[in-house]
Amino acid sequence: MSRQRGFTLIELMIVVAIIIIVAVVAVPGILQTGKNDNQQKAILTLAQYREAQYLFKEQGVKKRAGDSQATLFARPFDELHKFGDQVLDLMSADFASARDSHRGLNGYFFFDDPRVPDSSETAFGLFAIPCLYGRSGDFVYYIYEEQRSGAPSSLVTVWEKDPGQNINAPSEYFVGANHPRDPTMVGWTPVQ
Repeated sequence: MSRQRGFTLIELMIVVAIIIIVAVVAVPGILQTGKNDNQQKAILTLAQYREAQYLFKEQGVKKRAGDSQATLFARPFDELHKFGDQVLDLMSADFASARDSHRGLNGYFFFDDPRVPDSSETAFGLFAIPCLYGRSGDFVYYIYEEQRSGAPSSLVTVWEKDPGQNINAPSEYFVGANHPRDPTMVGWTPVQ
């Protein structure tokens, strides 16, 4: 009769200790990689939004009444997908769905700049705010452009700022010196 031998308690404790050590070392790196990926995707989404707005304007999809030379930005945002009976698809359907329902996309919420009036067709502004500050992202990103009459159009910059605190609601970020259109631009740095 042969006797089966199993693992001893000490051997099992050593294996569990090794698994715990590997997890403690690896998990923060994995989480940081995911956060960095979310941040890069937010920057890329803002850059794509900028390009879609300029493409919309340059193609002259929308013109000012009585002035066939004055081309305008898409306002509201939905015009980047469909303008009148034209299907444009200048931004992804995932982005449109996330923005319209205020659910996150790749760990970020996207909100129109509240200082740009809904009726404005010569300016656009868009924020990317982490869904879970510190987990899905550490930075708030922002892009803004205003077309001034007679001024040549220039590609705008994506700006970033670490708010240094948890943001419980996007409205908390749209006031005072936090806002990137504050003339002092305190704490904001250009990303691209």
